[in-house]
Amino acid sequence: MGRVKAQRHDRFHSLPNCIADPATLKNHWAERLGSDTPIHLEPGCGKAELSLGLAQLHPNSHFLAIDLKSDRLCRGADLAILQGIQNISFLRMNAEILEAVFPPQSISAIWLTFPDPFPRDRDEKHRLTNPAFLSRFQKILKPGGVVQLKTDNDALTAYTLETLENFQIPLQLYAQNLHQEHPKAEIAQFLTSFEKKFLQRNKNIHYLRFEIPASVSFSKDRAEEIHSSITPKKNHEY
Repeated sequence: MGRVKAQRHDRFHSLPNCIADPATLKNHWAERLGSDTPIHLEPGCGKAELSLGLAQLHPNSHFLAIDLKSDRLCRGADLAILQGIQNISFLRMNAEILEAVFPPQSISAIWLTFPDPFPRDRDEKHRLTNPAFLSRFQKILKPGGVVQLKTDNDALTAYTLETLENFQIPLQLYAQNLHQEHPKAEIAQFLTSFEKKFLQRNKNIHYLRFEIPASVSFSKDRAEEIHSSITPKKNHEY
């Protein structure tokens, strides 16, 4: 770890809007944030550019920016303090333990912002739209809660669309070119650093919004069948 990253890592543990062990709050989120406060999650948030923008736009909601890299989270946390954004917290955790951190039906929305597409077959288990993650999302989302995905990656988009179709999860909205089809949409207003680079390369930004009905069953057999039937190609560029 470089010196600057190490300093940010240490600083992360000292900032009031950072949470290093979020599992300890599983049954105390209402006490910390307010029992009626809508909670939004952004797993794999990076510097949390989207969550910071949305938090400013929705002061009555609370945004939880999640990532494994504390130096990235520290940059977002410092910016939130500098700008006086109080309805956002930064959690250092793996998205695979969402159920250990959040009670059932406690989350209003989940934002997936340019997640790693994990293009290799053996890494399918890490994609944030695979059946295992969709099952986790289903359990912690409130009735009517939504998942929103923004990505430049055609293969991840195709994988996600086919996964949703196979599990009969209906789309509320799909834009193949978000900034052309819905330029004034809220999700199009906050550009991450990745997104700016992709737009400069004239890449389409895909946007999907969907709700996961309680009736959807993510059985092990069905998930394995999906896993073996859809494989995206590697085309993501950074």
